[in-house]
Formats: sequence, structure tokens, C-alpha cells
Amino acid sequence: REETLLEIANQVALTLADKNILPNYEYIINTGEKAAILQLSDWHYGIEINNPWNTYNPEIAKDRILKLRTRVYDICKANDVKYLYISNLGDLISGRIHETIRLQNRIDVITQSLHVAQMLVELMAWFSQYFTVRYISTTDNHSRLEPKKELSLDLESLTRVIDPLIKLQIENLQLKQQCGEVEFIDSPYGPDIATFDVFGYKIGAVHGHKDSPKAVVNNVSLMTRANYDLILTAHLHHFSCDEQHN
Repeated sequence: REETLLEIANQVALTLADKNILPNYEYIINTGEKAAILQLSDWHYGIEINNPWNTYNPEIAKDRILKLRTRVYDICKANDVKYLYISNLGDLISGRIHETIRLQNRIDVITQSLHVAQMLVELMAWFSQYFTVRYISTTDNHSRLEPKKELSLDLESLTRVIDPLIKLQIENLQLKQQCGEVEFIDSPYGPDIATFDVFGYKIGAVHGHKDSPKAVVNNVSLMTRANYDLILTAHLHHFSCDEQHN
């Protein structure tokens, strides 16, 4: 049951609160009045791949996250950023939606979820030393509890456990004065469509498993009855961008 998973997650959060997965180090920041969006997606944390085309495992994932943290900081510092929007578009865990994925996983999906939540907490706590952090997320496909897509319910997803766990840990760190300002943004359209405003620009975000890049603008705009300046999507594991009607 979801309530039981949340109880377990809360207990683990208190246990992990004083233990960092990612190493920490200090910078001196110069902030301005600008904003940046950090889109996180498709870590597939927990899987182990070793073939002629790719090598990936939890240790490599952590190393890449650290490199990303430094790169984001450098860009934000160079551009006098004050507000950092972290958009978690999902598939951060490998999950178990296919038998082949389950066999390639080095760690189980519960541990995957707990580690991902902890790393997100550490990222946000670290960034909050220098920026006002605003966090929003969407559901995905690799976090679903039911492997068979046609039998899966959208709300039966481990992403719904990860976010409460993150919020609990952030609040715990703030009580200890080990974390700065972190705001959690709720979307009025449910867990699979995120929306937020940045200096008057309207942003939409989805994981992308229910849309194609060509259809996502129309789909999100029509479903929410709104026009967007930017729509973020993930899922496809490569960079692409497009523009429609200016």
C-alpha cells in the first residue's frame, strides 16, 4: 500500500538525514536577479551496462551528477542567477518494467528510489546555499509498479513516494539550518503534467512517454487550456528542440 511505502520512506529519511551519498564542497557565489531551469531526467539509476557502446552503473551515475552540479553552478554564477528551477521529469530510477531491465539492475527498485531521493535532496540542499531553489516533478514510465503497461494505473508510481521523501528530508535539514530556501511547486493538472511561471513566462513539462515531440505542444496546450512559452520533455535520451509559431 502507498501509505505503508510512505511510512517506510519516512523512517529511512530520518536514518539517512545525516549521511551524504554525494561529497560536498564550498563555493563563493555572486547572485543576481535572473533565473535558470535545470531539467533532470532519465538517470535510470540502479542499472548496470557494460558493452562496446556504453558503460554505466550507480558509481558512474553519481560521478555524472557531481559533474552536472559543478557545471550548473558555473553557468549560474556566470549569468548572475538567483532562482534555480529544478524540473524532475522522471525515469531517475531504472525500475522493473521489463524482465531484461530487472536482470540488469544491480540494486532493487526500493533502494533505487531511496538513493535517488537522497541525491536529489543533497543536490537541492547544496544549490540552496547559493540560489533560491524551486522544485517541480512529473510522473514517468520506469517508476510504475506494474510492469505491464496496459494494466498499470498512472497513480501507482514510485515517483509519488520519492517526492514526499524529498520534502521531509529538506524540512529536516532546514530545521538543522543545513539547507536554504527550497520551494515545492504543485501543478493543478495532476502528477503527469507540471506547469510553472518564470518571470511571467509560462512553462509546461511532461516526461514524454505519452507524447511525441511534434504533438506535445498541442497536447499539453489543449489539455490544460493554456498557451506556453516553453514545454520541457524527456524520455527520448537525446537532445532536440523545436519552435512553433514563434
